[in-house]
Amino acid sequence: MKLPPIEELDYFTRRTLVNDNGEKTGMVIIYRRKGEEKFHYFLLCPYCGKEQKGEAVFKRRPYRIECKECGKKIIVERLYKKNKKKK
Repeated sequence: MKLPPIEELDYFTRRTLVNDNGEKTGMVIIYRRKGEEKFHYFLLCPYCGKEQKGEAVFKRRPYRIECKECGKKIIVERLYKKNKKKK
């Protein structure tokens, strides 16, 4: 997967995802170009292991992406909320 230069992006995140057993088996990359409303994503589903690319318009956080293969919804939370829970 080729990503655009970081200077052209308004938003970028890369996260590891865990399955129901707590194992880190998935990954998601989400980015949005400056001036665009659509987000682009690459998902490696932690549940079924299938790769997929797509575009979505997220209205609010946390961002939710549904796997097209297994139908599970993957939630991408804000990072500061994750860090607050650990403390």
